[in-house]
Amino acid sequence: MHSMNESMSSLRYLASINNIDAMNLLAQRYEIQKSYLLAEKLYLKIIVQTKNKNAKKIARKNLFTFYKKNQLWKKIDYFLNEDDPKDWTYLSQLHNSQLLTALAQEDVIDLTQKNILTVGVDFVSSVKQLDVDNMCKVNIVPVARSYSSLTQSIKQIYSFSKHPFLSGLPICFTKPLYINKSKLPCLENVNSAIKCDFTQLAQISDWPDNIRHLMVIAEGGKANVHQGVMYLANESGFNVFKHEFMHLFGFDDEYEISKSKQKKRCNLNALNLRYSQLTLKRNTEVRFKNLKPVASCNGSKIKAYKPVNELTLMQYLDKGLPKKYQIKLTKNINKYLSMFPVFAMNFAQSTKTRFWYLYAAKLGFKGALIQVALLKEAEGNITTAIKLLEQSGDWPLAQSNLARLYYEQMQYKKARKYFLLASTKSLDSFAQYFYGKMLFNGQGGKTDKEAAMHYFKLSAAQNNPLAMNYLNSTPVL
Repeated sequence: MHSMNESMSSLRYLASINNIDAMNLLAQRYEIQKSYLLAEKLYLKIIVQTKNKNAKKIARKNLFTFYKKNQLWKKIDYFLNEDDPKDWTYLSQLHNSQLLTALAQEDVIDLTQKNILTVGVDFVSSVKQLDVDNMCKVNIVPVARSYSSLTQSIKQIYSFSKHPFLSGLPICFTKPLYINKSKLPCLENVNSAIKCDFTQLAQISDWPDNIRHLMVIAEGGKANVHQGVMYLANESGFNVFKHEFMHLFGFDDEYEISKSKQKKRCNLNALNLRYSQLTLKRNTEVRFKNLKPVASCNGSKIKAYKPVNELTLMQYLDKGLPKKYQIKLTKNINKYLSMFPVFAMNFAQSTKTRFWYLYAAKLGFKGALIQVALLKEAEGNITTAIKLLEQSGDWPLAQSNLARLYYEQMQYKKARKYFLLASTKSLDSFAQYFYGKMLFNGQGGKTDKEAAMHYFKLSAAQNNPLAMNYLNSTPVL
């Protein structure tokens, strides 16, 4: 200890008289002692004071290594100049989520040899460069906004490729797409769900066809799935990925969900029920054999059940994927893919542009077909609108719009059919009112005034103004 203190004292003295070798050694000692500010100060002093070009170059390399080791990338960005190695600038741009400057072919080779993630080799920086497999059923584009998120996306893809079940699904990942943060701002608060603003990305019209989903890796925040986009944080492990991946294709959480989510998901008429692993029953109904209650809808009038006894990854991230869930997932992907939102719907909501609704419709997503149908109706192309709506005829919104269009076209039999479907499947209050009206007037079928009053009352119970006004002005039958 005594000799070490003497050594440090000697180094301090020599450094005080601007001995470059002593200053370098002392800075390294400070690093070992975790006296980082002192180390940084000495490295900067060497750069400023030395006249020797080689010594200055070594000092800059030492300072870069120091900043890199301590992940001080913003300081690196400020510190760099045009004479520094290009890989320093490249790494700084990636870590600081900046626009990448062009690299010559020899620079790319150099980066690859240094085992650094390389644009054009390990990832792309333009949507034009995305390697979409048009023969693949589901293409997913990983989107990264920094070097660390690029690394994380590559790890997730690798883990997927090694999973004994998931790797056999018709799922393909493109190379990660690097987008700097100025073009893709995201909310990344640790206690909130990750959410990104896609407005700028949606302005790009060069996106290749046949992309269904994006996997966005953010710096922080809670993982989630929204409108065909899977959001993950840098710290999200593969277990989190698997859980969110299941959400893309209709699976529900098996822990208690928020009240706002319960309103949508814990509904006996919810569209998702056909594709979820859960079965919903009223609380008053007896428990069922071969079904295990879960907490998803706790606090509501509905009880949720899963089809297996064991704990699963939809409740606890470290649990497994039961065989029944594997079968359900495979069926959803191979048979019901058109029911699940695609990323283009997220873009459409950001821009309200026709392009993205058409992109989503081209992928067969029924929600997009409905939106395109409404656009066609606005143009006066009723025939095409009806054709598109019929392709989505099992969606309540399609049913109610088909009923309305058929009614306006005076095709009352078809209108009556779809008003009934929308009345019973989604409890659409306007559909209930107009179905009641058709029953009352005998349009499209037999007159049944007693049944008509039943539907008027169902509609009025949902505070539908047409039904309430009708009942208030009509004598009791």
